[in-house]
Amino acid sequence: MSKRASSKKLEGNLSPVGWRLILRPRQMEEKTQGGLIIPDSIRDVEQYGEIVLEVLGVGPLAYKDERFMGEEWVKVGDWVVVARHAGWRITTSDEEYRVVNDDEIIAVVSDPDFLR
Repeated sequence: MSKRASSKKLEGNLSPVGWRLILRPRQMEEKTQGGLIIPDSIRDVEQYGEIVLEVLGVGPLAYKDERFMGEEWVKVGDWVVVARHAGWRITTSDEEYRVVNDDEIIAVVSDPDFLR
């Protein structure tokens, strides 16, 4: 596994290949600042968590194509925006991941709380 494709946060059995990236949805807050518990139906994880994701792994061929002019657009640890139905979903016993192609990234977000 290359250094680019590895991440401490990524499960050992899951690593991106080719031009793909592995992303993890942002976990929504379960409580307000005042301590009130926010039910899942109100948090609307589907609305927000599906489009703002953290980059956990970058495949060895990602951003190597001439369309990207040799520049890597994202790196492990970045927060990105993707279309709601982009990529493939992989669910493990306790996590959900999204595998997307390098050209499915719409934007990089410096602060994921910005898009609430």
